[in-house]
Amino acid sequence: MTLPPQKPRSLVLDGDWSVAGVARQLPLIMAYLAGLRTELSSDGGVAAGRLAIVLEGVETLDACGCQLLALLACQVLNMGWEPSIVAVPANLQEIIDTFGFSHYFRSGSSGGSDR
Repeated sequence: MTLPPQKPRSLVLDGDWSVAGVARQLPLIMAYLAGLRTELSSDGGVAAGRLAIVLEGVETLDACGCQLLALLACQVLNMGWEPSIVAVPANLQEIIDTFGFSHYFRSGSSGGSDR
């Protein structure tokens, strides 16, 4: 018996991911992670694959936002999932690269480049 490959789960982010906005984003991210943990534990802890983190709706990003994305990526990895960022506008990809956070994510398709 073979199981069909699972579709990647998506988390669509939007809004302000700068120092001014991360305080509003953090509770939402923590609630999402708690729900994901609950779902995994109710499924017997089965590792589920890939989480596509969609950034096309993110308006502002700075080092604080990159740190929160890195925290999200680390937590997702600890749960047995593979995080990737997708639909990344070129200006946001440049910020992520400049601050050195690219290595936290497997590249997906982006808006501006192939990352």
